[in-house]
Amino acid sequence: MIANMMRRLKIFLLALVLGLCCATAMAKDLVVEQAIFNDSTGDMSLAQIKGAAFQPTPNITARGFNSSPFWLRLKVDVPADPGPLVLSIRPTLVDTVTLFTPQASSQGKELGLNLNERSAQAKTLLDLQPGRQTLYLRVETTGFLFQVKVMALKAADAQNLNDHIKLGGILTVYIFLIFIVLFLMRLRHETFHFFFLIHLLIGMLNYSEFVGFLGPLIPSNWIADKYASRLIGVANFISFWLLAQSIFGYLNMPRAQRWTRYVVAGFALSSLMLFVIDRQPLLWALVLFGAWTTLLGSATVLTFALRFLLSTSVVKISLVLLVSALSFFVAAVGLAMLQLVGIFESTQLFSDSTTVRNFFMAIGLIIYLWIQDSEKKEVLKLTQIDLAVSDALGRKKALRLATQSQFMAMLMHELKTPLYIIQIAATSLSRHMALTHPDAKRLDNIARAVDDLNFIIDRCVQADQLDQRDEPLNKTPIALKTFLSEVIHIKGHERISLSSIAEAQMSAQVFTDYQYARIILINLITNALKYSPPESLVQLNVEPIQLGAVPGVNFKVSNTIGSAGRPDPLKVFTRYYRAEGAKKEVGAGLGLWLSHSIAIKLGIELRCRFEADLVHFEFFLELS
Repeated sequence: MIANMMRRLKIFLLALVLGLCCATAMAKDLVVEQAIFNDSTGDMSLAQIKGAAFQPTPNITARGFNSSPFWLRLKVDVPADPGPLVLSIRPTLVDTVTLFTPQASSQGKELGLNLNERSAQAKTLLDLQPGRQTLYLRVETTGFLFQVKVMALKAADAQNLNDHIKLGGILTVYIFLIFIVLFLMRLRHETFHFFFLIHLLIGMLNYSEFVGFLGPLIPSNWIADKYASRLIGVANFISFWLLAQSIFGYLNMPRAQRWTRYVVAGFALSSLMLFVIDRQPLLWALVLFGAWTTLLGSATVLTFALRFLLSTSVVKISLVLLVSALSFFVAAVGLAMLQLVGIFESTQLFSDSTTVRNFFMAIGLIIYLWIQDSEKKEVLKLTQIDLAVSDALGRKKALRLATQSQFMAMLMHELKTPLYIIQIAATSLSRHMALTHPDAKRLDNIARAVDDLNFIIDRCVQADQLDQRDEPLNKTPIALKTFLSEVIHIKGHERISLSSIAEAQMSAQVFTDYQYARIILINLITNALKYSPPESLVQLNVEPIQLGAVPGVNFKVSNTIGSAGRPDPLKVFTRYYRAEGAKKEVGAGLGLWLSHSIAIKLGIELRCRFEADLVHFEFFLELS
């Protein structure tokens, strides 16, 4: 989207370049010498002025920030048979102008021609004799630079055509940029787009007023008034800094945003004083204030733009071009501001500085959004690649786990079948054999080994099921009596000592997932029977308690520590962990890890603590 805008922008910039190129074919100015004299008294006559000490001045005169009038002396080289000549003042914003021609001097009268109207300043016909002629202009203005030219009529018409071509090129780019900002406002809904639109509209209005385009287009007394241009200039400056304030907010720069508010507020309040106090000194103060703050703002924009460009992955040649364009922009605006305050002689650059600034700001915004979009696309592409890789790895892992699960299921089945045959055969042989028979003990050892292998296989199956499947919980009310009846199915249950619990309490119901809670209880009791001394009792304590505001039942399995020794309390629930002394016993180190993992799934806590030579495992189930 932004790339398409950049391509279209090239077409409109080409229109601007053609306009500027045509405008460079300037008609010949017949003024060969220009000088200025400041009339501090304000009442000098033409005769007195002719003897005054005039100072040479450049073609573009930047005077007027004082209350006294000044005189401009023009020496015109009139060719033979010149036809009608045209005197033109640009921009047509001078407050009062009186023209004195050589005819007035020859008749001994000070016949001055009033050029106060904007149309008269734009074009006044003169009839001058061939040769070197001298014109005098008495000027009063509250402040603007201006340029006076004297040309042949045909040359003036050609100049006027060139000016309109230039104006058309500039307005074409302005309108296109406005449409871009309108589109961005609809697309992105950023606040600074609104302020940028306001700034572009005021900038276009300011430039059109400056070149005298609005007067003929909008026949309004207010627009035709010269003071309207001053107010539009003030609005242009304020809109620029409001845009800067909004951009600083977008870039999350609160300090710069705060200082920008101070600049806008100070300039706006000072501008209101134009209606109260003398305009000349205040205008001069505003010009100084506006010029230096614009210089500061341009330097700030350049600094942050360079920081942004250096932090992006822009191609080196593009980076050089962008930095060069930014540097040219700041240099052009800076030179125009220095011309405005009188440090350098005024040139055409000053009149075009607002346009240059607005164009570079708009193009900079588009480039900034284009770079952002490019980086977002690059990040999106990398993200999509990462997601594709992750998805492929996930599918590969899922396939590997599914294959592993199938292999485990097949392996367990293949192991269970021969073990079952061995167990049946051993049981069948022991039934027909006296206890004193020498092979009776061997058969008993075979049966015990088969039980141990079955136990390990069951734990491996349970662990694999927990890894492979995320079975949803199915919590239901379970009678305490039903839950505890699982204990009698455990081999060696005769060693289990159940704490005395009232019959009424046995009818209570716990709320949990029956299958998961059953695995926890059986694993804890089996583990206690396995690692306690052979003839010792395993205590199963069932106690109704209140855990906070939740009523429930606490289950505690306790046993005496056997020959395997005390396990590490920090590792007791770790997968495959077995204490050094426990490694001589048959096992896989999965029972307590499995119980702890299931407890987490149920949202309960499985605790382990030691007391003298006893080890306790306990967990809590809430009542239904």
